[in-house]
Amino acid sequence: MNNEQFNNLIDGKHAEWADLNDIHSLQDIMLKNLKNKDPNINNAPFKLNLIKGEDKKRVKNEINEHQKPIPQHISDEIHLYVRAERDKKTSERTIRRAVRRKWNIFVI
Repeated sequence: MNNEQFNNLIDGKHAEWADLNDIHSLQDIMLKNLKNKDPNINNAPFKLNLIKGEDKKRVKNEINEHQKPIPQHISDEIHLYVRAERDKKTSERTIRRAVRRKWNIFVI
């Protein structure tokens, strides 16, 4: 998910993310890009971060193409968690890090 979408999620607004259930299509795209750079690469492990020399803007655009709305039940859970943590006076940085870890969100 991009940073703007993550900020929307934390602020309780509508947000979208790239569906990790459809991770194989993202892996295929990134592997195809790698093969274009180096045809000797047969199979590379999928990474959720950029590979050295990879164009950040292009990868962001490809991930944005796969984004879809966050399911309502998950979105509600996240918003409830954020509200509860804010009521406990937890720092924003800690809340953001916890949301990323708990719901396996990668912000690019």
